[in-house]
Amino acid sequence: MSPENSSNSPDTPDKQSHPSAKEPDGRLKFWDNVSATYKYVRESVKAEGKRIRKSDPFTIWLVPSLAVVLAATSFAHGMLRTFVSFLALVSVFVYLLMRVGIMRSMNHRQVNIIWHMLMASFLGGMLLAIGIFSLLNP
Repeated sequence: MSPENSSNSPDTPDKQSHPSAKEPDGRLKFWDNVSATYKYVRESVKAEGKRIRKSDPFTIWLVPSLAVVLAATSFAHGMLRTFVSFLALVSVFVYLLMRVGIMRSMNHRQVNIIWHMLMASFLGGMLLAIGIFSLLNP
């Protein structure tokens, strides 16, 4: 691990956090952890996000454009709505598959964490969809 990454490792305590905000095992408490992670992600996006975004204009515009189309078709009915919803689902999968190669540059622990986050997001989306459908069809 490089010296600049060793201080940002999840196993090392955050230098800016207050000592009383830590659990007995040295980890940050829940909200302090969420806040520190949000700041770290924001810094990472500022540092690396521009380079990644410029390299792949197709997927950059694919997901937002289909989100707008989905919003517009919410007024439509029948097969048009189904077709555009399916197209949006495919666009999200294409977006993920085009970025899955990034995981090869990560270590095993990071890949495992990202995989669990993807699965949790997928399951959360399914549960949300089931909940919405159950409300719409009493």
